[in-house]
Amino acid sequence: MSEMDYKKLLYRKQFLLTSRDIEGLYSWKRHEICNGEKKLYVHPDLDCIEIEDEHRRLVFLGYIFDWQNQEYGNDKILGRIFEENEGFDDLLRATFEYSGRFAAIYEDEGTCRMFHDAGGQREVYYHVGENGVSCASQLPIMEKFLGVEETDDERAIALYRSDAFVRSKKQWVGEETIYKGVKALRPNFYLDILGGDAVRYWPKEPLESRTLEWASEKGARMLKGFLKAAYMRNNIMIPVTAGWDSRMLLAASRDISDEVKYFIIKFPWMDKSHEDIAVPQKLMSRLGKSFEIVESGESVDEGFKDVFCQNTAYYRTENLAGIYNVFYKKYPEYMSISSHVSEVIRNYRGSIKSPSGKVFSMELGYKNGNDYVDKMCQIWIDKNIQFAKEMNIDPFILFYWEEGLIWEASHRTETDIAIEEYCPFSCRTLLEIFASVDHSYRNKYTCPLYKRIMEKLWSQVVSEPINPSLKNTVKGILVSMDWFYPVKRFMKKL
Repeated sequence: MSEMDYKKLLYRKQFLLTSRDIEGLYSWKRHEICNGEKKLYVHPDLDCIEIEDEHRRLVFLGYIFDWQNQEYGNDKILGRIFEENEGFDDLLRATFEYSGRFAAIYEDEGTCRMFHDAGGQREVYYHVGENGVSCASQLPIMEKFLGVEETDDERAIALYRSDAFVRSKKQWVGEETIYKGVKALRPNFYLDILGGDAVRYWPKEPLESRTLEWASEKGARMLKGFLKAAYMRNNIMIPVTAGWDSRMLLAASRDISDEVKYFIIKFPWMDKSHEDIAVPQKLMSRLGKSFEIVESGESVDEGFKDVFCQNTAYYRTENLAGIYNVFYKKYPEYMSISSHVSEVIRNYRGSIKSPSGKVFSMELGYKNGNDYVDKMCQIWIDKNIQFAKEMNIDPFILFYWEEGLIWEASHRTETDIAIEEYCPFSCRTLLEIFASVDHSYRNKYTCPLYKRIMEKLWSQVVSEPINPSLKNTVKGILVSMDWFYPVKRFMKKL
């Protein structure tokens, strides 16, 4: 492909909102926002819908699915939400039942606010300066067109350039970024575009405790509906691994299984005995469904690589070969269904008796701790730990929801260069339901909640073991007995 063709992929499916007149984005859609004070530039491949009446307006970027009315498209879903809900708070709350990947701007007299999907998978970054509030879908586009400068926080810079950052899957923590004055809009917050403040909107009231049976029944119906809705608009493909999350999506796809492309990407470090190849291959054969093992390859065109590295700040080159050789070259017309976001509600370690920045940073992949990450985690704890308890939500669930999904959202954006990825779990009501059951049902290693959902949807999918290993079995027992941390501390002392 020519260099000119690759340039069409630069900042693909991204957006930029600013009061400035921007040159260079000539093919992008333009919309006036905040009574004409700001301009919204939208990449031509990013769906954009405007709905308005004489008093208010909604500008919606991305897509949204209705699990109860799978045939509804963006227009019908958003039209109904807009018509039935008068003010911002009611409209925002009305989106909780839906899943998708989106950023939306709501404005009326005296109000201009932006929010995104439950898991923040449509990224939003913002800057408050002499030109007021500007925001965009990623950091490099802000550097290119708004001239934002790299931070002078030496610890943040050191983290960004460290091996620890790479080992953590480039998991950035905290609303601050590597650019001075630029912040990330975290899940559960909206951005006041007029004032420049990020305002928490969820949770507003304590979560109601739910039974395993109630949560599994409602969750099963919602997941099944979301996948059917995605299928009715797209050719869909679902990766199947040895893990819990993808197995649940497989179960939810039973009714459309003859139309779904099930696959796994085989990277060079994986052989045929790797559990993410051997286990799903055996399972899919037992189910009588086609399953494709797709080689990632190793070579990537330099022109594609250059654009890939310019599109996001936290790009991961280990993803590049799969994105280029599989998604871009073979399946660009498909929507890939990701099981990401699901881990928000999983109980990885049991109770954390004494939460600290260092303990939380270790749970995000910084095994030896990191001064900057420890500090950001501690800031979150100091602000939110008591609030989480008052809202009857596991503090680590709320923490991971707001701080642990950044690498997944970044992965969505970097994959936009090739294919659309959709996370059905990015639905506030669904996550709230799962978070409301007893922690023993959310054990990462045995996960009775997920198993019960799979049994309701397609019981045969549990006929093969999930993440089979003695190590995982032992961890599951320790988590169920709430002994994980005591044993871990004891082992460290030996």
